Amino acid sequence: MLDELGYLTLKKEQMNAFFKLMKERYEAGRPTIITTNLQPEQWYSLLEPKDMVDALLDRLNHRCINVHIDGPSLRKTDAG
Repeated sequence: MLDELGYLTLKKEQMNAFFKLMKERYEAGRPTIITTNLQPEQWYSLLEPKDMVDALLDRLNHRCINVHIDGPSLRKTDAG
C-alpha cells in the first residue's frame, strides 16, 4: 500500500525505485493500493520523465479499480 502519494517530493532515485516497484508488481499481477489527493494528470508534476509516467498510468489503468472519495476531512474535529 502506498499512502498519500504526492505528499512528499521524491528524489530521482526514489522515483526510479517507485517506477521499478510498480513495474515488477504489474508484471507479477500483484495488487497495489495507492491513496493520493492528486488527479492522474497531476502525477506529471510529481514524477518524471513523462514517458515513464505515461507507462505507469497505462499499467495502473489496465488493472485499476478507481475509488473516488469526496467529502469533508475526517481528521478535522468539531470545535463547537
